Amino acid sequence: MRLQRALSEYLVAGIKTNISLFQRILRDADFQEGKLDTGYLDRLLAKGNQNVASRAPEPHIEVLETIAAIAAGMFAVLDPASSGGKNGDTGGPAAIPSNWKRKGRSEALR
Repeated sequence: MRLQRALSEYLVAGIKTNISLFQRILRDADFQEGKLDTGYLDRLLAKGNQNVASRAPEPHIEVLETIAAIAAGMFAVLDPASSGGKNGDTGGPAAIPSNWKRKGRSEALR
């Protein structure tokens, strides 16, 4: 199904989304058969809570902290505008303005 493929390719970083819920709904046999009513979502969520034991174990918090630190470091190195300067500047004499600032300045020169 195109919607399932689209949801599997969709990526949102930095915030929680409900994409996994939509994927779960699309895989559900009752949904696929059109057996829907006002209690459908409650049943689906209760069914998922019964399968909690079969899920993979949660990673240790130290592992998650390490992954977050690596990701933050990569973001800081690869995005010079993210280093906390004012209005996208990285600070210092050779500061590189953000693309937004650069575009705004070029538009103002017209």
